[in-house]
Amino acid sequence: MSLIRQQIEEREALNLAPAAARSCESRGRMRPEEECSIRVAFQRDRDRITHCKTFRRLKYKTQVFLAPAGDHYRTRLTHVLEVSQIARTISVALRLNGHLTEAIALGHDLGHTPFGHAGETVLNQLHPEGFRHYQQSLRVVDLLEHKGRGLNLSWEVRDGIVRHSKGRGDIFPLTTAAAHRKMTAEALPQVQVVPIDVRMIPPEGAAELLSAATNSAISVTSANSGNTTTAAAAVHPILPATLEGQAVRVADIIAYVNHDLDDAVRAGLLREEQIPADLIARLGATSAQRVDTMVRDLVEQTLAVGGQRLTMSPEISDGIVALRNFLFANVYENYKIHADFVRAMKVVRELYHYFMEHDEYWEKTIDYPGDTPRDRMVCDYVAGMTDRYALDLYKKIFLPAPWSVL
Repeated sequence: MSLIRQQIEEREALNLAPAAARSCESRGRMRPEEECSIRVAFQRDRDRITHCKTFRRLKYKTQVFLAPAGDHYRTRLTHVLEVSQIARTISVALRLNGHLTEAIALGHDLGHTPFGHAGETVLNQLHPEGFRHYQQSLRVVDLLEHKGRGLNLSWEVRDGIVRHSKGRGDIFPLTTAAAHRKMTAEALPQVQVVPIDVRMIPPEGAAELLSAATNSAISVTSANSGNTTTAAAAVHPILPATLEGQAVRVADIIAYVNHDLDDAVRAGLLREEQIPADLIARLGATSAQRVDTMVRDLVEQTLAVGGQRLTMSPEISDGIVALRNFLFANVYENYKIHADFVRAMKVVRELYHYFMEHDEYWEKTIDYPGDTPRDRMVCDYVAGMTDRYALDLYKKIFLPAPWSVL
């Protein structure tokens, strides 16, 4: 009688699309281990992520609004859950591997700092090797969790985590040599990641993000030029190697442009009538309508080209980019948000400098190799803090405590 895990793997072989990743064909883990009799490899990865301490701390990390007092604003945790839901919907419709998709989605933001991109900006300035949250996410699962042992995840999950980020780059990056050089230089610094046995990840470097070829592809037709660019076999090096990882990458932007807009209206930074009429006509009047439009277009356009690559219509993909640009101009760079970010950056900066010189208040829970530089350990410690922990620690270290008179 076959194991339950083997039965699941057999069903994957029968039911998943040809371009989907199969659990039994994973490239493996950093350290070999015995297979589970019930769960396939990617299920175990998902479970390890959801049960780790770093995942729980996302509840108290900023999405856009710093330490929000309202109960209904998104946090980094709710963002991750929304990305997972959207990515799962895409995967089910395209017959991709839902377990892999979910694992990548739940783990993609584990490396985010307190106070969101404000904290990331400061650590990138202070740490000698720079700082990027997607690289830190990989450090978390490879090294920092379980007191320095890491989670020992599958290669495909690690690949999707480290290559999920877009910044302000294209949703579907063009694959011409010129576009490749432009994105490498301006958008995402590359990371040297050796498959399976990486331990320490330098934030900068000229090597490719992952030294692996892939059989997946991605394409987009530009509304401006009318030209279609397709990459096959060797995907643009900033894209995940699996279609599941690429689905998470697209789900990430679908999630945040919609929930950040919703939160901005809730906070009074925007009024609904300020949303450009052409974007409402193109994408929908409500958050639910816009998510449905974006996901439906991605699924239908991808199936129309055979399901071997992810693609969207130029009308919808350009609409997503326009909505993102609208958010940058009216929300992310809003003076009220910026003022909070400046204050948050001061907190992160002073905590970093303090722990470079002092051990007091430092909860050391990771067994680092003996030659690990102090700045690397301080960066990991500060990056792992929640908003409220960082604020409480800042008050304890830098602000005078009130005297009580008996």
